Amino acid sequence: VIDSSLTNVFNYEETISAAYLNLQGSYKKLNLQAGVRAENTEVNTRSLSNNVKYNRNYFNLFPLVSVDYTANKNNNINLTYNRRIERPNYNSFNPYRLFRNYINSEVGNPQLMPMYFNMITFSHNYKGKLNHSITYNIIKNIFFQYNIQNDSTKENISYTTNFKHRDVFAYDIFYQANIFSWWITSFNTSAIYFNYNGDLNGVHYKTEQYSYYISNNHQLIFPKNYTA
Repeated sequence: VIDSSLTNVFNYEETISAAYLNLQGSYKKLNLQAGVRAENTEVNTRSLSNNVKYNRNYFNLFPLVSVDYTANKNNNINLTYNRRIERPNYNSFNPYRLFRNYINSEVGNPQLMPMYFNMITFSHNYKGKLNHSITYNIIKNIFFQYNIQNDSTKENISYTTNFKHRDVFAYDIFYQANIFSWWITSFNTSAIYFNYNGDLNGVHYKTEQYSYYISNNHQLIFPKNYTA
């Protein structure tokens, strides 16, 4: 006897066609790079278990522009812009309810749209030891996972949808130096601000948060290639 609630037949086919163009050049202290990637994506899905059928075809351009300026032997400045994509995978599309255990499960969403990233980064490098950068990243159609609990059965079902957008500002510093020939230290810190803005099940949400990360590492080099 077939248990339809535990039976799944899901066909998924994705075809990506791409073409690339990249140009590089230099003028005095400037190094320039400009390129674009053209992509056409075709997705065809069909769930034989619950008769859900979905077809999508979309075309995108992903530019990349980078300007690198060497001011002198100690200072280098770089400005970069690029656009990229992250697509939903097989499990994200599959509308079947996948059980993790007795009370926890997840359901895919065949209507998911791909995420798009637009990132601008300005960085400065000093003597190859100190590097710091400012990044602004706008993310559209974020894959947003949320849970709904059935209070009577205590079952928890996880769903995935597209949230409108997220803005991210980040400042990063990395420094590495030799204290002695046998003692190397590196310091890394990041300060990040991000906010979410979008609708979830007909309700508008907006939130923001700050976070930071600090790391200090030391490497000691001993005779006979031993390190700590």
